[in-house]
Amino acid sequence: MYLHKEFMPIRKITASTFSDSRHPTCQMRRKGYSMSLFLWIVGVIVSAFAGLLITVLFQDQISVALVRAHRGFRSNRSSRNLSGNWYSYFVVTSERGASDSALAMSRILTIRLRQVGDKVAGVGVEMSRNYSAMATFQHNYLTGTWQNAIDGRYSWGAFQLHCHSNGDWMAGKFVGKDSNNHINHGIWLWAKGKGKDKGKEGLENAAEWAKGKGYISNKKEFSVRLENAMRKANLGP
Repeated sequence: MYLHKEFMPIRKITASTFSDSRHPTCQMRRKGYSMSLFLWIVGVIVSAFAGLLITVLFQDQISVALVRAHRGFRSNRSSRNLSGNWYSYFVVTSERGASDSALAMSRILTIRLRQVGDKVAGVGVEMSRNYSAMATFQHNYLTGTWQNAIDGRYSWGAFQLHCHSNGDWMAGKFVGKDSNNHINHGIWLWAKGKGKDKGKEGLENAAEWAKGKGYISNKKEFSVRLENAMRKANLGP
């Protein structure tokens, strides 16, 4: 018997066949390995990105869940929620070394708070949009840090505020450095943004509480500056 000339002889496949880089079978196998490696790399990158995204979006929820799951620790769940817009007013206490620009600061900022569990994040809105804060709300006290890039007078600092039982206002103190690298401190008032009339009432109530605590030395001057700031911000009638 003989093979017709139209048919090519069958080549015997041996182990050496796969070691021959010119052989189609070897080339296909190499392409398969390359594709598998490419898909593996893509999978690693996608998984890492997805993990980072989930962490950024849900870091507060994850933290609360972990604290709850750990025996012996408990997250303070307050029925009061601070989420929403707040009118914020602060005054630097006059002392040696404080810059004149810091002492003259008299402006009401609008800050939007978002609360998840006992964690609170804040960002400025409108003209105060370069302002940010991170804090923890426990036992009617909001404690955290702030950063300010509005006008260059301050960079960062810390604060603690007492939240009134009705949740309409907060008052407390802050510390932070000014443009002269002097660490200032002062009074900080917050009022829930439930309308401009309520905002004015809340800041006035917070000021009265701070005066009663002895936080304000020159009460008359403080009241005048607060009134002027609220007028500029169109708070109240």
